[in-house]
Amino acid sequence: MTAPSSSTVDTVGAIEARLAELRCRPDGVDAETGFVRARTLNLVVYAETAEVARQAEATLASLAQTFPSRAVLVIPGEEQAEPGISAAVSTECHRVRDRLVCYEQISIHTRGGSSRHVLGVVEPLLVSHLPVCLWWLADPSFSHDAFRQLASISQRIILDSRGFRELPRDFAELQRLVQTGTHIVDDLTWQRLLPWRQVMAQLFPGEEGTRHLAAVERVRVECGQRQRAEAVLLLAWLAAALRWDTEGGVRCPDTTGARDISVLVEPTTAEDGLRSVEIATGPQEASDRFVLSRDGPEMVARIRGSSVTEVSRRSHVQWPDDCDLIQTGLALRGGDPVFEQALAHAENLSVIAA
Repeated sequence: MTAPSSSTVDTVGAIEARLAELRCRPDGVDAETGFVRARTLNLVVYAETAEVARQAEATLASLAQTFPSRAVLVIPGEEQAEPGISAAVSTECHRVRDRLVCYEQISIHTRGGSSRHVLGVVEPLLVSHLPVCLWWLADPSFSHDAFRQLASISQRIILDSRGFRELPRDFAELQRLVQTGTHIVDDLTWQRLLPWRQVMAQLFPGEEGTRHLAAVERVRVECGQRQRAEAVLLLAWLAAALRWDTEGGVRCPDTTGARDISVLVEPTTAEDGLRSVEIATGPQEASDRFVLSRDGPEMVARIRGSSVTEVSRRSHVQWPDDCDLIQTGLALRGGDPVFEQALAHAENLSVIAA
């Protein structure tokens, strides 16, 4: 990988002129070195703070290996300041066999009125024939002016419900966004749950597993206080898969009508997401318990009870980082119907499991 080249400009016209220069030959690449410019999409990143932007830049560099893009990173500044922008235009190149593969990144700091009219800054910089993906790293309110402006030109939206501040409201707004059908929506928190969902499904194989799932009485989830969205989405996945009714409580339909199910989310001192999930079947005094817990890089599965064979096993899990999660989403041509089904229960469960 070559070191990125960059220059700073202060108008949209100057950004376009600098991009035109770099199209001919990136800075730092000599005339004898072959290079190709690779772009599979426009990736617009809206980062709430400079620190969040720095973290996003590291992810963009890794992501470029698989999904090179025209990346536009927007960092909003003081709205009371004089309107204007300050932009760094750079190219980054990775060697692939005998040539360099290069992509562009434009980092824009906005201020004053430019922060309120971000669409006019970003749209002229996009490659017209490529799809637009918005990666939102700011206030999750879907009524945010910048969100509405940038979503209007995007086909795919990447967000992270870990940042939701009011779970019932934010999950309701997220569901409405998904239901419009105008965007493919990727939630990184949902993607993080994939190892949990895969291992949990393995705890209930075949007809015996179906019998246990039909008899669930209690579900308890432990997670960090700031990652309750993960617990809610896992419960929502269970509710959708097992056809639970989550309106005003959690009930499982059966031959006698409906059976109440107790769901509980307990906060832990750890702040790294889910810690454990316990599913209990049957009455308290004769319960079978299916427990998953995270222990560093490993997942620990335990089954105990009067009507089951006791099990205790460990499996190594490759826990994904943000780059892995985004790659997983971008590799899908459409939306995730399982996520959409779970989302239908998320608003109710974020209230019930509070």
